[in-house]
Amino acid sequence: MASQGQPVCPPAAPVRPANCIVCGEARTDGITVCGAFICTACEREMVMTDVSDARYAFFVERLRQIWAPR
Repeated sequence: MASQGQPVCPPAAPVRPANCIVCGEARTDGITVCGAFICTACEREMVMTDVSDARYAFFVERLRQIWAPR
C-alpha cells in the first residue's frame, strides 16, 4: 500500500522519438506496425484519404516499406 504523498506507480520512462516511414519526421506519438513507425498525424491523414485522392498511391508506396526486406 502506498503511503500518503507517494506515487502509486513509478514514473514512465521517456519515449524516444522514432522516424515516421511516411513523413520522415522524428516523433514520439504514433503506432508501430511490424517494426515500422507511423506518426499520429500521418496515420490520421491516411485513414481519411479516399482511394480516388492523388495522395493514396503515395501512402500505399510508403506502407510497402513495412514488408520490404531490410
